[in-house]
Amino acid sequence: MEGRPQHSARLPVSIVGGGVAGLEAMVALRDLAGDRVEVELHVPRREFAYRPLAVGEPFGAGRVILFDLGELAARAGASFRLGSVIAVDADRRHVVTRDGHEVPYDYLLFSPGARMLWAVPGAVTFWGVADEGGVADVVRRLRERELRRVVFTMPGGAIWPLPTYELALLAEAELARVGARGGVTLTIVTPEDVPLGLFGVRAGERIRELLAERGIDICHETVRLWWNRFGPVFAAEIKKRRRLLRRGCPEWRWHLDEVFVKINGKTHYLWRAVDHEGEVLEVVATKRRDRHAALAFLKKLMKRYGRPHRVVTDRLPSYGAAMRVIGNAGRQECTGRRINNRAENSHQPFRRRERGMLRFRSMRTLQRFASVHGTVHNHFNQERHLTSRDIYKRNRSAALAEWNTLAA
Repeated sequence: MEGRPQHSARLPVSIVGGGVAGLEAMVALRDLAGDRVEVELHVPRREFAYRPLAVGEPFGAGRVILFDLGELAARAGASFRLGSVIAVDADRRHVVTRDGHEVPYDYLLFSPGARMLWAVPGAVTFWGVADEGGVADVVRRLRERELRRVVFTMPGGAIWPLPTYELALLAEAELARVGARGGVTLTIVTPEDVPLGLFGVRAGERIRELLAERGIDICHETVRLWWNRFGPVFAAEIKKRRRLLRRGCPEWRWHLDEVFVKINGKTHYLWRAVDHEGEVLEVVATKRRDRHAALAFLKKLMKRYGRPHRVVTDRLPSYGAAMRVIGNAGRQECTGRRINNRAENSHQPFRRRERGMLRFRSMRTLQRFASVHGTVHNHFNQERHLTSRDIYKRNRSAALAEWNTLAA
């Protein structure tokens, strides 16, 4: 932040927040700048709660250590002001406290802390405090043998997974202590390939052995289970919104194509329809590619989108036979080199994911994945090679905002 003309030798710095980040900033400023800064700490409460074993508090294994923030500020050579900051006047460089005082500053550091969110909707969330999130109640019910199955899980992405394992091990130890271990199943569901793999593969294997010794199951299917539950829901909502936007617009040209997909050594067929811009309209998996399969595919398409002006296909006879049945034969195009590249190229993202997933085990899984993948690909495919960087960034931000609305 740009400084203002100085009227004293010491620079006023205001730090808002009495958590770990605020205290670390106060100590670092004093250590680096010495007497050249005048630090003032604004905190909403006088005490700082230090919980070195927060994960053990619900089990009675940890204790809270309280520090007086006024004493800590005095030791660091900083002043201390008790009261919440409710507003910041950036033009006048003042912070306004809840009691109405205006405090000038040259530099302002905000460290209000993270906003706690439920990691897994519907689950009891561990906040790090014994009386929050219902963790203490879960421990009580375990002691009283009211629970028979307990799952410890974590969201995907960049997370710190260690507390999940600590909670599971502490729960097992508590059950053993009260003699209630028998008949209770404890399971850790994690997206990691190796338990606590961030510490290395060897450490992960040792942790797996430790969990097995304690009778704790481990499951690596968090991502798959959540995808199976919420993926189709999100895809259906995206498809519904996109169909509403297309309503009233003429369907100019469709491109139809089918590809071979091996499932347990048997050949299946994945039919795909895209429009003239490459947006995936429908994906259907079948065991055959005869007239009946092509007819069912076309009827499903036209029921949702109406009749197009032109339909581009390859030379598969099933298309022509199905077109004659529905009276659409005059609109079919199947001659010309590279005329159906739209449909051919639309298979590529699916093929990349198929290789990464080591193929499919059932046609039901193939149908579910292909439908969701095509819809989500439509949502985030911004055709970067056709637009400028500014337009691409705006479209990407709009797509992310809509996705966050769906996932909220």
